[in-house]
Amino acid sequence: HVFEVDAMIAALLAKRKTILSEHVDERVLTMPVLRLEHTDQTMRWLGARLAHSLLIGRTFTMMFTGSSNTAGHDNQFASTYPMQLQARLRTFWASIGVDGAAFSARNIAVGGAPKTETMAWHIAARSSETVAYPFNDLSVTQSSAFWRNEDVIVWESFMNDGGRPPEIATEQQLRLTALLNAIFVAQDSIDSIGADKCDANTKFESLRPPRHVSGNRLFDTLSAVYGEHMGFIEMDFATFVRAVCSEPKYATMKINWHPNSKGHRCEADIYAYMLLSAVTQFLQSNRDQIVSLSKRDVPTSRLDEWLQQQSGVWSLAYMQSIQQQNFKLFPAPKYCRVFCEHTIVPFTLRTSEPYDWDVGFRMSDYVLFEYGQISANTTDAQHIDGVDDEKIPDRTLKFSTEKLLHAFGWEYVDPDRDVVHYPQDRTGKIGAMDRKREFSINLFWWFTAYTKFLHEMHATEAAATIEHMMQSRKFQNSKQVPKEQVGAIDAICAKYMEKWSQYVLQHDMDLRVAFMVPQIGSHSILAFTGEGGRAFYGIDDDKEPNVVGMHVQPLQSDDNKSKVTDAAAAAYKYDFNKMVSAQRKCQTYQRGCVFEQIPPGKYMLRWYPMNLTTGVQPLVQIVAF
Repeated sequence: HVFEVDAMIAALLAKRKTILSEHVDERVLTMPVLRLEHTDQTMRWLGARLAHSLLIGRTFTMMFTGSSNTAGHDNQFASTYPMQLQARLRTFWASIGVDGAAFSARNIAVGGAPKTETMAWHIAARSSETVAYPFNDLSVTQSSAFWRNEDVIVWESFMNDGGRPPEIATEQQLRLTALLNAIFVAQDSIDSIGADKCDANTKFESLRPPRHVSGNRLFDTLSAVYGEHMGFIEMDFATFVRAVCSEPKYATMKINWHPNSKGHRCEADIYAYMLLSAVTQFLQSNRDQIVSLSKRDVPTSRLDEWLQQQSGVWSLAYMQSIQQQNFKLFPAPKYCRVFCEHTIVPFTLRTSEPYDWDVGFRMSDYVLFEYGQISANTTDAQHIDGVDDEKIPDRTLKFSTEKLLHAFGWEYVDPDRDVVHYPQDRTGKIGAMDRKREFSINLFWWFTAYTKFLHEMHATEAAATIEHMMQSRKFQNSKQVPKEQVGAIDAICAKYMEKWSQYVLQHDMDLRVAFMVPQIGSHSILAFTGEGGRAFYGIDDDKEPNVVGMHVQPLQSDDNKSKVTDAAAAAYKYDFNKMVSAQRKCQTYQRGCVFEQIPPGKYMLRWYPMNLTTGVQPLVQIVAF
């Protein structure tokens, strides 16, 4: 590659000056980057990665996770700060770098109910460009060039986490950031101070940013544990606002509790200024070395290798520390030990989808259908239980997941069935930038199937009770069992629960999802129903019968052999004919329900409702670790 280092530095300085000229003080752009013990080292790693992109010709990638403040609710997706950052730098980057140099910002935040406890597991899945899961082979960790897709991964989820980031899940996200050899960034959303609370006399000199983002002790600990071993940045987007809130540009930076386009623009500029400063400093400090390695008689590979060395490499140490159980190579987990100590990366499937999503790990793609039962009536349906057509993206296709599931008593739609939300409404609800679909039951379909089951059991009186309830106006209007009839129908469900379970499985009425329990891991499953609650709803209460049933069944290979060895099943004393909850107790370390000692291998999860009087929460996530 041919380039002129001095000309590149001059262009970077000019771009930085342009951004600065749009703000009243440089400290608007610099104060948000908190000064941690290892910040200088992280900035050198960051600068080297940016230089590597410009001088060697590769894409520099930033991935933004977080809440609706990042996803862009009440804004157009293009107005979000990750997209505005990309707009600031993408064309410029290609113009000053060698062929192949590119800048990419990916906004994969999801607003609303999903919290770090449900979203942190999917960092590796979102980053993957294929569905391959290569971590069952120990030799995969031996290459220092292994699987580096991201340069920086940003966490912003204070709002979704209620201002208290969960220790276990936040550390899990940080460690999966290390897996990808990316720099971890923690930030809160930008602040906005109203005219009635703005003190025009406040000066930058009187401001003292917090030691850690939002003064949270968790990041104090994580910085101390990991800051020396991987890139670690914290961003405070609140303190500086107090010094400029009287300026029109910064007077109103929120549309309600969400940033407006000005707020997003300010955050984008802060990131852009940090990146430009880091790469400029690196190029200036290492100019002579770069010039020496870029001479015509020196292979480009020499510069490439040197820049990679300067960029920081911790993914290999992370993987080997788990493989060898040697935490001198990379720090041992402090909070997420149950989930992290033995697992390089979990196998994860999820229903919520941000705007920018790799299709490899969508749960809907892993649903197994009995295609022999599909008819023209199944695939010709144009409406799904009254949901607006525009919310069913594949409704015109013969094999739409939504239509296939609907034909068998399941719904895969966003529970928000209101009219499409527009930014100008300013109501903070879901926008076009993320989808929070979930697998839920069609109660009318299931009660119809249940009455058929009761007739086959010759329980005609019980069947008549349910049929009468289904014909009532209350049920027709609410799609819920009327309160005055809950007791009677609950007794029927309890009486026939075991036989109903067998009936569902024999008639393939259950929701079936393919997944894998990794070889290198704790051999456990973490399952979620709904985005709230602390457990796998309806399966963990010892006082009441199960609301849902869950089986795991080994998948068969092409030669009809099980993907799970008999030895593995015997070692764990696991009986695939029994429900998971009948032989494994639900453990609740965080949100979701953990079932331990599941033999490693490939499975089909079979999930179905057992007690229809109790609201069966939707299935939203499976994590095998």
